[in-house]
Order: sequence, then C-alpha cells, then structure tokens
Amino acid sequence: MRRVRRLSLANVLWGIGACAVFSACAAMETSMAKNELEVRTQMSETIFLDPVGPVNRTIYIEVRNTPDRDHFDIEAPIIAAIGRGGYRIVDDPEHAHYWLQANVLMVEKSTKDDAQQSLLNGYGGALSGAVAGAAVGAATGGSGETIALTALVGATIGLIGETVGNAMVDDVLYVAVTDVQVVEKAKQGVEIHSQSQQSLTQGKDGRLSQQFQEVTNRKKFRTRVVSTANQANLDYEEAKTLLASGLTRSLANLF
Repeated sequence: MRRVRRLSLANVLWGIGACAVFSACAAMETSMAKNELEVRTQMSETIFLDPVGPVNRTIYIEVRNTPDRDHFDIEAPIIAAIGRGGYRIVDDPEHAHYWLQANVLMVEKSTKDDAQQSLLNGYGGALSGAVAGAAVGAATGGSGETIALTALVGATIGLIGETVGNAMVDDVLYVAVTDVQVVEKAKQGVEIHSQSQQSLTQGKDGRLSQQFQEVTNRKKFRTRVVSTANQANLDYEEAKTLLASGLTRSLANLF
C-alpha cells in the first residue's frame, strides 16, 4: 500500500508540472498569435441614400448609449465627422433632410462567434452573450485518502493553470453592437406608406399587440453595426477608443 501511495504522489507531481508547462506553452502560442491588434467594423445591411445638392445637406443626429460601460461617448465625434463631410447639423428634425439615429446596445468582452451572430441577427435582433467560464471535474473510486488526494490535485492543477495563463497572456475581444436608423426625406409629391407591428409582454403571461399605419414623406433604413477589437491583454481603455473610432467612421461614411 505504501508503494502505491508513492507512485500516486509521483504521478501527482508529474501532472502538476505537465499542467504548468502546457499552460505556459498555450499562453505563449496565444501571445504570438494575438500580438497584432485586429479591429473590424461591419454592417448587417447596406444603406444607399439618394445624392442631394448642398442646400439639402442637413442632418439631425441622435445617439443613445444604453449599456453600463462608462465613457463610451460617440455622439460628439460622429457630429464632427459628418460636419467635416459638408453637412450642416440641425437641432430641429423637421428642418433636416436626413436623420441619423443610433443606439449603442452593448460594449463588452465577447467572442468572435457571438459578435458574428449579433451581426447576423440584424437591426433589433437578439444579442448573443459572451461565452465565458469552464468547469473541470473527475470521479474516482478508492479510499478516503485517495479521494482527498485527488481533490487536492484537481484544485492545485487548476490554480497553477489559471495563474500561469493569466500571468502571461489573455486573449481579449471587445465588441460594440449598435442599431442604426437613417431617415431620408422623399422628393416632393412622394408618399411613403409605413406599417409596423409590435408584440409586447404584459406581466407574466399577458401580451400586447400593436399595429401602426401612417403616410409620411420620409423613408427609413435600418442596419446593425458591430465593431470588434481583438488583441492579447487588450484593456477596455484602449479598446473603447478603437471601437468608437470604427463606429464613427462607419456611420459618417453613410453620407
């Protein structure tokens, strides 16, 4: 029995050492693969607006930021970028040829798969939550001493793997998801017939359905913009600047 315990302890020590080596190698591989910063901004739908003369280059801009991330303010940069493009920003939407309305839905750590799914879901679609966390367990049979040793091994290996990995590198991807509506005034004499329907939850079991119909002179276009920033050990302060810059450029290029 004593020999069996010595062999078990040797295996334990080998396992701990191997875990540390493998974790270090995996961290180094991630660091090399994610050394270069990768920033992307994509739209779910393309928007084409009719060209207009200088007199009609007026725009009303409304940007909302609903997530709980601080200091992700993009309205001022968007106004400045569109203004540099020759458009006059107006405070009264009735006197604007274009409206740009944007709602930042999420600025958070995520995964590439979730970011892509949020893009595919399009304007008003569901947000895919970030995938995080993992659980590792093992079931073994034997004496109480063996079970206690196994539990200690699992905790030690997990702690070493996490410590080595976190100390060396972390593959971080931040994503910003924004729903965008662009409204364009139609030419004189053109009528736009608009219909919309909503289904709202009322309490635990009830639902409320609403339908709207209107005749207007404005055309509406909707899209979703997903911006991502990915790099090893990327922090939020750096990521927010990159995400805001990509989103600003994307919206300004619509006009």
